[in-house]
Amino acid sequence: RVLQEKEIRRVGENVSRPVNVRFLAATNRNLAREVAEGRFREDLFYRLCIFELEVPPLRERTEDILPLARTFLETLSRDTGKRIIGFTPEVVDILMQYDWPGNVRQLRNTVEHAVVLCEGKRIGIRDLPAGVRSRLSAKTPEDAIRSVHEVEREQILSAIRLLEGNKVEAAKKLEISLSSLYKKLKKYGVRDDAETSS
Repeated sequence: RVLQEKEIRRVGENVSRPVNVRFLAATNRNLAREVAEGRFREDLFYRLCIFELEVPPLRERTEDILPLARTFLETLSRDTGKRIIGFTPEVVDILMQYDWPGNVRQLRNTVEHAVVLCEGKRIGIRDLPAGVRSRLSAKTPEDAIRSVHEVEREQILSAIRLLEGNKVEAAKKLEISLSSLYKKLKKYGVRDDAETSS
């Protein structure tokens, strides 16, 4: 009644009341297959499935891993009162190589675990959960290779964070001109103020 007629009937009442709500449902299962195999109600499936948005698992959209990790780090550092400004290059490699079976929730939990243990300014390998570190042993050497694009982008962002947003000084330390720095930030799709501070 709620999904189709947009009304509810309170317990003990005979009068229906209109409601104005929007339902968002999420699942990690293939509901069409679940319906076909009799594990999910067909009528409920078709009432829910008006507009379907498929979000690939995190391992299939690795370009989201570092921006998400930085966002979690900024929030969790602020909440815990710590001043952690980033990840070491080794940790960045681990985050990018890991297959994240628990998706975004696992990534957040991993960053939270690391923030709690971190005693310095940057998250190190020892701060990561043992389960994340141990999974790396199954990787091949080729999996550890990162593109020049990824390495340069992370180096630039790390320099700006370490220098608290001072792009003039960051350009000097990176031994490039300030105009080159801005061009690279634009090339990598980095917003001028927001992402470089995370």
